[in-house]
Amino acid sequence: MHKHDSDAPARGIAAVNQVGGEHSARKEQHMMTTDNAFKDYPDIISVKQLQEMLHIGKNRARELLRSNEIPYIKIGYTFKIPKVNVIEFLNRNSIGN
Repeated sequence: MHKHDSDAPARGIAAVNQVGGEHSARKEQHMMTTDNAFKDYPDIISVKQLQEMLHIGKNRARELLRSNEIPYIKIGYTFKIPKVNVIEFLNRNSIGN
């Protein structure tokens, strides 16, 4: 065993932690926020607007709401969806998370 061999695991862990930290910082930079996503939509959106935002049909939109994957408020027969809930849904389900 060489003197340097005992140091190798420690250096390897430090390198992994450093890379992981950089990856985490980059990941946070690419997360959607209310400041950088869907600026043209109001803070509270309709099912139709959800369909437009996610490029999905009415049935899939209602499925996402009823399964509570995207939390909403129901007033009478109308779904009121906070835009931030859509953004959080996309961040949770984006590839690489």
